[in-house]
Amino acid sequence: MLACLGCGGQQTTTSKANGPKSQNGSSGPSEPQLPSCDDGTCFACGDGICPTGFYCESNKGVTGCASHPSCPKNPTCDCMRTTLQRDPRCKCEDRKGVAFVTCSG
Repeated sequence: MLACLGCGGQQTTTSKANGPKSQNGSSGPSEPQLPSCDDGTCFACGDGICPTGFYCESNKGVTGCASHPSCPKNPTCDCMRTTLQRDPRCKCEDRKGVAFVTCSG
C-alpha cells in the first residue's frame, strides 16, 4: 500500500565521462530534488516525503511513511491513540497536523 515517492531510475548522461557539470563548475551527480510540499499534498519524513493521509514512523532507526486503517485521511496522534496505547515503546507527536511516531527497542 505504500508508494515509493522520490524514487528514480538510474540517471544517464551523454556528456563527458566525469559526469555533468553543476552550476558552480564542479563535476559529479546532483542530488535528487524532492517536492517542496508547500501545497499541502505531502510532508517531510526523515530523508524522504510522505503524501497527505500517511504518518511518519521511525522504528529501530528506519524512518518511513505508514498508513493507519482507522485514520485513512487524517492520521493524527489522537486518532491513533488506541493503537499506540497497546505498545508502550511508541510515542507520538503531532507536527502541523501530521503524526510522527517513534518506537524504541
